[in-house]
Amino acid sequence: MRTVVAGDTLWAIASEFGITVEEIKRANDLQGDRIEIGQQLIIPSDSPAIANNTQPSRSARTKTRRPRHAPAHTAPETQPMTLSRPAPKPCLDGPDLNAIGDEAEMIASVGLSMPQVKASMNNALPYVGNCISAGGWPTGKIDLEITVECNGRVQSVSVLRRNGVSVEIAQCAQTTLQNASFPAHDMPDGFTFQYPMTFSP
Repeated sequence: MRTVVAGDTLWAIASEFGITVEEIKRANDLQGDRIEIGQQLIIPSDSPAIANNTQPSRSARTKTRRPRHAPAHTAPETQPMTLSRPAPKPCLDGPDLNAIGDEAEMIASVGLSMPQVKASMNNALPYVGNCISAGGWPTGKIDLEITVECNGRVQSVSVLRRNGVSVEIAQCAQTTLQNASFPAHDMPDGFTFQYPMTFSP
């Protein structure tokens, strides 16, 4: 069993025990991501920590750093790991106009594919949970515009629209996603896309 404390998220607890959020939700019959302080969560018996008869120490969970501009209500002593700025990747070459002959006017750089965007965002979005205190998940949506440099690093994150989500959470999400990692691509001026982020308890 694991008792929920201030600042906990399902993602943080799953990381602590080396399992997935879905495994915790299935074991506890949870329909959403909302958990309450003091709530007892069943940890699946096949998690690495349980299988090895070890319990993650409190000190091991307190070595992670609070993200910059995190809201004041996020408890630093239980803060999950945060995203680090990725190293730049070599930019990809664009189309070779000398090699494609008369059809050159029909060829352009391709940037990132939607599967690449979705995969990278899916890897980064769990870290946005750092921006929200336990039991404090809002119901709302943020529409983002993100520009990714050709080296795979985020150049800018802008909030286009915000509905039902506080300014503090939106700003924290911006800061967090600034460190998301994407594949390298072939657009030297950057690849820009819009992404809706929906929050629900």
